[in-house]
Amino acid sequence: MKKNQKTGVLFPLMSLLMTFGSVIGITIGSFGNFSEGIRKMWIIIGIGFAGGLIVFLAGFVIMTFSSRLPATVTMAVLGFPQVGKTVYITILQNLMLLEKRKQNYEPYGAETLERVTMDMSMLKSRKWLPPTPKEGVFFYRSLVTCGRKNYKLEIGDYAGERFQYELDKSEAFLHKTEYYKYVADCDIVFLAMDTAHIISEFDGEQTGGLPNSEFIQNSMITALQLMQQEKQFDHKGVINFPVALLYLKTDRLAVHSVSRERILKKCDTIIKYCQKHCKNFNIFWVASLTPEAFDDDMPPPPSKFKPENVMEAVDWAIQRVRRFI
Repeated sequence: MKKNQKTGVLFPLMSLLMTFGSVIGITIGSFGNFSEGIRKMWIIIGIGFAGGLIVFLAGFVIMTFSSRLPATVTMAVLGFPQVGKTVYITILQNLMLLEKRKQNYEPYGAETLERVTMDMSMLKSRKWLPPTPKEGVFFYRSLVTCGRKNYKLEIGDYAGERFQYELDKSEAFLHKTEYYKYVADCDIVFLAMDTAHIISEFDGEQTGGLPNSEFIQNSMITALQLMQQEKQFDHKGVINFPVALLYLKTDRLAVHSVSRERILKKCDTIIKYCQKHCKNFNIFWVASLTPEAFDDDMPPPPSKFKPENVMEAVDWAIQRVRRFI
């Protein structure tokens, strides 16, 4: 018998017994041919049953309504500066508004909707979004319907510059930050890699002043290790929450005639770690704006957006959040 079926049988039975007990107790106490002391005792028993019935009914109502409230699923996107995290999240939220999918997404809240509207307007004006403020964290919120289950999805967008600074300074400092405390409690973690930056290393260059990809990978491993210590994991030390590795700006592959296999080989450190330690791990190749090749290293945003694989990682992760399986 399913849990809700057991509750459906137990509730009327308990209610009937408590009602019967309160009626019997009060009736005998009021009209029974007993001594005054015994009659008072039966009245007290009846009142006790009546009180128990009220408490039982109140608890059942609270339990029923609280179980229907949508649970909150939290997600963090970790990555270094200028990898394209905010553009990715903005396009993701816009697609949630426009696309019809098996899992229904509805961004909600004035802050989220206003932020997405302003950022989309800027991108459509062929202007790049400004960097996320170093001291700021913005939370995008959406309602998600997956089958018969409803969730609130909260995505935290954090300044990559701050992430880099904290990792450079010390491992101990990282897990003391407010955002890291949020990340440590997250149900889903996305690790964002900049495909353009990785490609630049093949030519002996580094874009945007970022460290080399090996350092970036080891920094992400450090973050995951600290999260593993903060969160629950099984006896084998396996991370149970979904972890996705996002390769952003994949339109650069065609420009430089670089294969995905070459990128994967370059970033095998983080992949090997996640394959060993993560119960739910996957890799996604994402072009937030267009899969078509730009012919310039830093062009303005395209006039028409053709996002590729933006929603797939979220679909995958929502289905694998451990506590809802």
